Amino acid sequence: MEDAQPRARPYRAVSLPASGGGVVHGGLDTYECGADASFQAYRERENVHVRPNSANAGAYGSAGDKLVRSPPSDVVVATHSMPSLQRSPPSDVGAGLSTPRHSALSLNMNSPVLSAPGTPVTEEKMLGGNNKKIYIVCYHLPVRIRCVSEKEEGWSVEWDYDSIISKTPDSSISEICDVHWIGLLRNEHIRTEADREALRRILKPMFCTPIFLDNDIDALHYFGMCKQVLWPAFHNIDRLDLSVSGHDDVDGSLFQNPATSTSAHPPSSLPPFTEPDDTIESNWDQGRLDSWWTSYMKVNATFAEACQALLKPGDTLWCHDYHLALLPKLLDASERTRFGRRTTRIIFFLHIPFPTSQIFRELECGVAILEGMLHADIVGFHAFDHARHFLNAVKRILGLNYESKIGGLIGVQYRNTTVMVTVNHVSIEPAILDRCLQKQETQDAAQRLRQRHPNRVLMCGVDTAQKLAGVTLKLLAYERLLTDYPLWHARVVLVQRVLVPSNRPTDERRTLRELRFLVRRIQGSFGPHVIDYKELRGSTLPREQRMGLWLAAEVFIGTALREGLNLLPIEYVYARKSPCTPGVVVTSE
Repeated sequence: MEDAQPRARPYRAVSLPASGGGVVHGGLDTYECGADASFQAYRERENVHVRPNSANAGAYGSAGDKLVRSPPSDVVVATHSMPSLQRSPPSDVGAGLSTPRHSALSLNMNSPVLSAPGTPVTEEKMLGGNNKKIYIVCYHLPVRIRCVSEKEEGWSVEWDYDSIISKTPDSSISEICDVHWIGLLRNEHIRTEADREALRRILKPMFCTPIFLDNDIDALHYFGMCKQVLWPAFHNIDRLDLSVSGHDDVDGSLFQNPATSTSAHPPSSLPPFTEPDDTIESNWDQGRLDSWWTSYMKVNATFAEACQALLKPGDTLWCHDYHLALLPKLLDASERTRFGRRTTRIIFFLHIPFPTSQIFRELECGVAILEGMLHADIVGFHAFDHARHFLNAVKRILGLNYESKIGGLIGVQYRNTTVMVTVNHVSIEPAILDRCLQKQETQDAAQRLRQRHPNRVLMCGVDTAQKLAGVTLKLLAYERLLTDYPLWHARVVLVQRVLVPSNRPTDERRTLRELRFLVRRIQGSFGPHVIDYKELRGSTLPREQRMGLWLAAEVFIGTALREGLNLLPIEYVYARKSPCTPGVVVTSE
């Protein structure tokens, strides 16, 4: 049997050991002309190209071939866990960054680090030496805090290992350089300055700097601007559709105790279903945008002040997600005011999709957000489509040009500099998942599910109670399966867990109303044992319960309408990696 040909990739996969001396090992996997018609058509349509100089023209192929087939002869191309942090062209070797957690979240874009031939490339050198710091800035600090009266400090703080930017026991970056986390700390029990000071003391040994916001400012920024304007728009929801997704206050009606971390509603105890309330009017008010946007700018300015107090020349700041899109520009302006030039490197990584330029241009704040992101040295995305929409937006809204660079990266020309655009997605943590799979709690959770549904094929899903998660469509499809194939009534069960994060209360309330109606209809038609449905408060299902579900279920089903990166299918595949227990993944495109 002939060996299967690997699909060509729009980047180079070149490995270089940290202890190596500039010798490249491995081969080059490049996007050959015609290997991917859609990608090639995009490059030609958008005029993405590389301008070879006369000395290295041969390295780029013929004049008609705009793809880089091999690097120039006077450089060594090395892949590390982060792209070069220097603006193009790079001027030194110490421009890389290792990962605080995931190899992909570290922007492992297989991007080049250029050095003179024969120059040793080490992790420490790529990080700029051991006297530099990396500041990871995220809206929510990746820690879990609890008010504990029996402790002297009054608080218990631990890393949130479910967060993709949290420090983990397997993190290696802390052994190479200093890493510091900056982010918001939010808890209903934080009421006094004494509480805040106690948390600062506890978090200091964890290399975390907490930021505390006024509750009103936080609500207007997060629940208003972020969740009701930016989040729908970035998921390609037209501005007119936002009229039914306005922000309203959470009254706690969905749960009797909103403070509990998890509260489940078994099918037998679901709240009474009522017909859709057609009298609910949209509370979308154009005037609210002003206060939401003002709060958004205030929060970004608050984060900028906290970062300025810590950053020193030569440090690297890694900013995460759309909540802080203005931060790179604010920091750039501050440094130029203080030093007359940029003294730090800034990375911005977007963890949600970037919309098409037609949708994005509907945002009144769109230009400000684009300019904020473009003040970073590197802008990272999970998928090429997200990067493509970003490039189209900067071209059509700001009139900026861009071109491809060695290694498959794309550079945007902005303010006499080149902002590198990179693409790669976050990965799972195999070491953490392996430990979780071996826990007795995980095995017990899987066993309970099997015993609860004996002699049935378990199909599972974990989704958010929001329209775009597509849970309603999943239930309708499952109902159709049972209708068309009566033989399966006694042979299959759908184990569905619905998470209620309470960050889009109107959307969640309406979605839950639909789901509860469909669950009752399915159980009424085919029996109570065909579906195992529970609602849980929070944004994640505890890892032990999640992995137990993966072990017990033969099929994973995800029917999201629009979403960014979802690691749950990857987790499911990894949990069922044994040849003796294969699983099936059914997901929407």
